[in-house]
Amino acid sequence: MFDTLLLDSINFLVEACKLHPIDEKVYPLSRASIVFSLLLLEAAANTCIESLNLEKTVHGEIDRLPVLGKFDFYLRMRFKNRNLERGTHQIEWIKEKFYAMA
Repeated sequence: MFDTLLLDSINFLVEACKLHPIDEKVYPLSRASIVFSLLLLEAAANTCIESLNLEKTVHGEIDRLPVLGKFDFYLRMRFKNRNLERGTHQIEWIKEKFYAMA
């Protein structure tokens, strides 16, 4: 799934870049590229959670977490004394872009 989202995102971006900025076909192609790029975060988070080989019931609970919650859970389970630093510029950017989409 991750590979598909990545390739689709790139393909839509390439197609959008081929067009003149005034061409109205640019907008849906650009939006599609952005959406697929943002969905990559969810796919990556799900891949991380699946790699933990959690019990089915625990996996179901964790799967309901927001994307950043999944990454934070993964870091805490996989690496001692690691967590997602929520106040960083990068995390704030993700929250702004990803959660605005929801």
